[in-house]
Amino acid sequence: MIYLKVRGGLCNRIRTLDSLLILSARYNKDLTVLWPLDSALNVSYHELFQPVENSRVKLEIIDCPPGYPEKYYSGICNMIKNLVKGRILDQRLRSIVKRLEKLPKGSVLSESYLDKLYNDIIAHSSSTVTLMDNFFIKGIKNQVDNLMQSDKPVYINSCYRLEELEDNYGKFLPQGEIIEKIIGTTDRFKNTYGLHIRRTDHTSAKVHSSTEKFISLIEDILQNENDATFFLSTDDPRTKSELIKKYGDRIIYNDIQSFDRNKSEAAKEAVLDLFCLSKTKKVFGSHHSSFSQVAAQIGNIPEITVK
Repeated sequence: MIYLKVRGGLCNRIRTLDSLLILSARYNKDLTVLWPLDSALNVSYHELFQPVENSRVKLEIIDCPPGYPEKYYSGICNMIKNLVKGRILDQRLRSIVKRLEKLPKGSVLSESYLDKLYNDIIAHSSSTVTLMDNFFIKGIKNQVDNLMQSDKPVYINSCYRLEELEDNYGKFLPQGEIIEKIIGTTDRFKNTYGLHIRRTDHTSAKVHSSTEKFISLIEDILQNENDATFFLSTDDPRTKSELIKKYGDRIIYNDIQSFDRNKSEAAKEAVLDLFCLSKTKKVFGSHHSSFSQVAAQIGNIPEITVK
């Protein structure tokens, strides 16, 4: 049995989950996924995607509270904090906690260990996210293989890919209502390039992938392709308004109602933008953004980091 806690935002989670789906099938191990409902993404997997088709092993994706399971391990400090804050687990979650805290250290890939390893390997890299993933996967391959070959249960707490991509996220099908919106938007695509302009909480993207660089890119394309259009996905309304004002109907976009990750609608709109980007000719993405990377991989199209 593999227990996997996914963490981070939408694409970090599905990158990690996708890699463990590959590994669980390869090593014939059932997979229980702990899906935190927290400030990074406060919406259930099941609201966003259809059930994963994976008949070879048993797969379960369980919603869980912030900090689970580590904040619920036995100990006086955890117990007091949980009582004060009214944190109560149901029987299923309690049984998983008891199982996980008894695992030996050699059966665990912890958040702190994986973060340190990732930073040691690619901390100051200017490479794309895909190349950084490849370096990381090679660096941890032996440990992952040893864990998978063990007869004991395994616990992994990760936001990283742990295995190379195989089927371009083909297991992840958005819920029907989201698919309808994807079709409604992409039916308008004609010689359409994807633009993913990340702002708000992503410092690297703001520093290296400025709006001015995206505008320069658009101008270069239009010089050679007068009929080019651009699908824009951004978390910054000001950037969106600026590009629409400058390029008018050439900018195609979804009417995003919220960027609040605590809201279900915002997460659904993120999935909508992700799959619309995947239907473009090419994704011009933001520096070190997994969203840009995953969109291109879903569509099996080139991803070029704007910098």
